[in-house]
Amino acid sequence: MRCIALASGKGGVGKTFLAAAFGLALAEKGASVLLVDGDMGLRNLDIPLGLEGQVRRTAWDLARGKCAWQEAVLPAAPGLDLLPAADDRDWKDISKTDLSAVLKEGARRYDYILIDCPAGLGKGLRFAEKTADQWLLVAGPSRASLHDVHRTAEFLRGKKPAAVVFNQVRTGKAATVSFEEMAAETAGLPIAGAVPYSAEADRLAQEGRLASCQSGAFREAVQLVLQSFLGGTLYPSARWQAILQKAAEENALPAGERPAKASSLLLRQRQIAARWRRR
Repeated sequence: MRCIALASGKGGVGKTFLAAAFGLALAEKGASVLLVDGDMGLRNLDIPLGLEGQVRRTAWDLARGKCAWQEAVLPAAPGLDLLPAADDRDWKDISKTDLSAVLKEGARRYDYILIDCPAGLGKGLRFAEKTADQWLLVAGPSRASLHDVHRTAEFLRGKKPAAVVFNQVRTGKAATVSFEEMAAETAGLPIAGAVPYSAEADRLAQEGRLASCQSGAFREAVQLVLQSFLGGTLYPSARWQAILQKAAEENALPAGERPAKASSLLLRQRQIAARWRRR
């Protein structure tokens, strides 16, 4: 079993989206995978998988012995399960020992455990630090995101292997920060690859149907990142550039298409954050 933690430092870079995508890709290859939502109080990983209305029990319930394994873990796709976080609890409400026992049981049942860590360097990240075998640091196309990834890498330095993946990358005039610029600012961190912005994947994630995404560029990038990160296969910059260009062509929208609605993920985050501020 391999336990991989996805972290970002900065929020809003699509870490949850990538955790779901990587879990689906590994399951498609025949692996058994458990996705763990580590964001206590701001649960989101259920949304791109279409499980938002099915959560009845959570990692908190399981760790506290309030339910059985099969009551908390939800099937998301063939070979892929989700252990959701509680959206009405904080990390202070659960002990590391209890949750570690849960993950030990997960290690017995699955080939891979992917932990979607909360943003920042708080208690949730510190729990994953002691649990994960490897770290995948997610950076969005912005200087601020790259800066926060560096901060997270410094926190983890020398503790566990880590690599960076660039997410929501665009090319040409649509790029705010290019792939080359991002790659030049990794401060020696290994680069697992780049996942392009995909209008189709983004739309389907908001609809809870990420598993049905057929975008060739997006799916190719996700698989290549996993091969690079898990297998040590290095791909040249030209390979990633070709994928980014393919994604740009796929993202070409027909004239007159209506603007996208606010995402379910963003609305969910705002609602829960407001509720926590009122506590």
